[in-house]
Amino acid sequence: MASLDSFAEAIAHYLRGNSRLTCLGFYHDTGSITDKGWAAFSSLLCDTSSVDNTYHANHTLKHMRFYLYDPEFHLPETLSSLLALNRDQDKKRVAVKKILRYHSKLDMEPFLEWDLKVLPVAVAWFDRARGYAGNEEGNVDAKKLSSIYQFARSSIEVCALQEVKDYLIYQFGLYR
Repeated sequence: MASLDSFAEAIAHYLRGNSRLTCLGFYHDTGSITDKGWAAFSSLLCDTSSVDNTYHANHTLKHMRFYLYDPEFHLPETLSSLLALNRDQDKKRVAVKKILRYHSKLDMEPFLEWDLKVLPVAVAWFDRARGYAGNEEGNVDAKKLSSIYQFARSSIEVCALQEVKDYLIYQFGLYR
């Protein structure tokens, strides 16, 4: 039996920018899709390589119908779950749920350059996320606390570095 993986990968690639197609179906009587092909569709619906990629993944495709030769065929559970998430009309909520589900730790490193100025925005995001996800998408409060800790730790490190810098300037008579 021939593998249709390259076909699945090509379709997934071309649907990356899709914002209209909600149902995909195809019929093939002499092949099957392996884990490699299904992974391409899963990545299309939820690219977990980064939070940004997850946010910009396809949240439009809601149904996939495959009529394949394999009598044992069933859509993989991960793919079924992602399609079910996409059926929600609120695409912001879909993106937030995917981020919470597939990113156990949210890296605040890109935001630390703004010191604590962005912390209220991050806290507000987690509060909205809790409203979107309820308790179904992991522990939102633990992720919120972890993010606050990352900000606090970064601020302490910045303060400590500034104190060392000030001490060296004073100790060695260096003035700005």
